[in-house]
Amino acid sequence: MKKLDEFLEAGDGEKLAASVFLPGEGKYPVLLAMTPYGREQLAQVAKAMTSRGFAVVVQDVRGRYDSTGSFSPVKQEREDGPATIDWIEKQRWYDEEKGIGIIGISYLSLVGFLAAAKRKSIKAMFNAGGLADSFDLTHRGGAIVLHHALPWSIIIGHGKTQPDLGSADWEKVFKTQPLEKADRVAGYPSRVWQELCTHKIRDDFWEELSAWQELRNFDFPILHFTGWYDICLGPTLDIFNYFQEKSEFEQQLFIGPWSHSGTLRSPNGLAGIDFGPEGKSDLFQRGLNWFAHFLAGKKREKELHKKPVNLFITGENKWHCFNQWPPEKAKERKLFLRGGSLGYKKETTTGEKSFIFDPAQPPQTVGGAVWEFPAAGLEPGPLDQSPVSRREDVITFSSPKLKEDLTLAGPAECRLFGSVDGESGDWVVRIVDLAPNGKRRWVADGILRSHFREGPRKVVSMVPGRVESLKIDLWAIGHTFKKGHRLCLEISGGSFPKWDLNLIGLREQNVRKQKIHWGKDFPSYLKIFELK
Repeated sequence: MKKLDEFLEAGDGEKLAASVFLPGEGKYPVLLAMTPYGREQLAQVAKAMTSRGFAVVVQDVRGRYDSTGSFSPVKQEREDGPATIDWIEKQRWYDEEKGIGIIGISYLSLVGFLAAAKRKSIKAMFNAGGLADSFDLTHRGGAIVLHHALPWSIIIGHGKTQPDLGSADWEKVFKTQPLEKADRVAGYPSRVWQELCTHKIRDDFWEELSAWQELRNFDFPILHFTGWYDICLGPTLDIFNYFQEKSEFEQQLFIGPWSHSGTLRSPNGLAGIDFGPEGKSDLFQRGLNWFAHFLAGKKREKELHKKPVNLFITGENKWHCFNQWPPEKAKERKLFLRGGSLGYKKETTTGEKSFIFDPAQPPQTVGGAVWEFPAAGLEPGPLDQSPVSRREDVITFSSPKLKEDLTLAGPAECRLFGSVDGESGDWVVRIVDLAPNGKRRWVADGILRSHFREGPRKVVSMVPGRVESLKIDLWAIGHTFKKGHRLCLEISGGSFPKWDLNLIGLREQNVRKQKIHWGKDFPSYLKIFELK
């Protein structure tokens, strides 16, 4: 194996630093990673891939680490990515018959999509926790994904290298108002954060940071990887759904018991729960086998002989394989809210229940699909929600004790009828597995900021007291609720600091009254896919 450190020239003369790992002196298919997080972080992975007969190029994107220029997320990649492909195609070690594969991980996937839209030599990819749109990374349901968007903006927007985030008082930082000051309170001014705070709706600024239009311009085999506790579960699924419908090539999806970083580290468990040896992601091994088949033309190894959709069902901790998403064996069901319960039958009467949201004492985030951020006390995974569930400002609807196992596999959403005493309110919906011992295991959640109920591009204020139909996207579920357990739906006005606080429309004493409505006139329900 031989390593070369190169500087390729972008179209405007800036120098993009790249490490090239070569198996020997011949021509090889190339695997490419373009990263803002420092190319040395992928050096060991690159060496392992080189040992399988690939040339591997790992590049620092413009303005990061050893590359010159100023970093401008996504915008710069539209030209720098194709320029990188052009450079590779001119190298003596490049095998043009076999082509290039993209190593896509989170932001790196977006960079790869933009390059693929302009260069036909890219012939395969793996997309791990990836996204095609920056807005999907920083926002959800109209709220800012505060716990990740702020530190991520600092990581990529403060200087050329990653700062030490452990030195900040993150409890204080996250509570900063106005949010525009939070980066400076943390001690790391970030232009990226300032831009995010300036563009609070999806305007033309965000359209420039999206690759959705570019996805139409290419088609090749993609291996999609994400986890039930991944902050990019929804965006990765959106990409898979798009290619599942459009592509003439094979697409394969794995969803496991992993967090965003866990797809790379491949741990056996999260939050004290051991998912067993089958719970490992083995991402890079699977990725290598994918590239070996589609670039190098090698016979597929046994572990790849799976169906297009492969789900690790938590609760029973086993893989299930399907031909499509949602799974062909899953039946859409609706669980209707009534009183404090959930049931399949519609309620014939109408009811309501209210809670007071106080931004000075918001419901706290405990586990779930969060970014790994120990400095802020954030741990992903199926943590016990009891500390949150017992609060008076968290309303719970529970199924009866299950008489048999209930397995859910597919998309999930809550259609909620709600009202507020102001112009806006946040509606956080969480699905919980309540065990006989009282532990309440996180399964899925979502949020809707109600003045964005008609979409992220415009503000439509609530009329105080008027009941509105609200759709809260919970992304997806792959979980078995065991016999004797209960499926619980918990509703509150926030989950902090996962999402930022909604301070619009507060009334007396700076609080907000929110009402949940159900029954004949207001059929609030949870839509799920039940696997038989």
